Amino acid sequence: AGSSFEQAVQTLGVDGLRYPGGAMTEEWGMAFYDAPNTRPDHVPNATSFVGLDAFMTWAATQDQGATIVLPTAGLLNGAATGNAPRAINWPNMSKVYHFVHDTVQKYGADAIEAFEMGNEYWGSITDMTSEEYGIVADVMAIYVQQALDDALGASAAQPNILLQMGDQWGPDFDPGGKFGALDLDLQSQWELSYDEVLGALSLRVMEAIDGVVEHY
Repeated sequence: AGSSFEQAVQTLGVDGLRYPGGAMTEEWGMAFYDAPNTRPDHVPNATSFVGLDAFMTWAATQDQGATIVLPTAGLLNGAATGNAPRAINWPNMSKVYHFVHDTVQKYGADAIEAFEMGNEYWGSITDMTSEEYGIVADVMAIYVQQALDDALGASAAQPNILLQMGDQWGPDFDPGGKFGALDLDLQSQWELSYDEVLGALSLRVMEAIDGVVEHY
């Protein structure tokens, strides 16, 4: 991070930082789990790159809590076709467990405020419906929780697990999508998206999730 960024953080009174951040999270995708300190070759426009180690070191020197955003691109099989939800890609999902386990052991629980499950599931890279995101989160949260329990102990202080709120931007609300033919106002779209996400979550996952994230 350069001095201008540090000055902006201090001037604005920013409390907490996300990494890799927004769209970069899903663009990085599964390669993030394999090599979080290496600029991904498939992201040629990442002209300014900071690896996870450098970010965590800087965040610690600035006394900033770190939220690590876990990519979801690649956690479902194939591209979306029709309205039927895609199945979980289990080999890729296993990378979530190993990454979280190794990361909290490496940096310590105090350095990480939270693990956030994905960034804007409806985006062009992930292209998930609200139901599909719920299906992913239903497995992902268990893998993250198990990794934290195994690395830190079930009764220890642990980073939070954060779920994205439903939103109306997904393919389920596009023409031809599950709700595309319905004449819905914005509030109804939101409520449907919330129901779709929450409907896919088990009670065990509800207990593992510590907070929700909305993007404006």
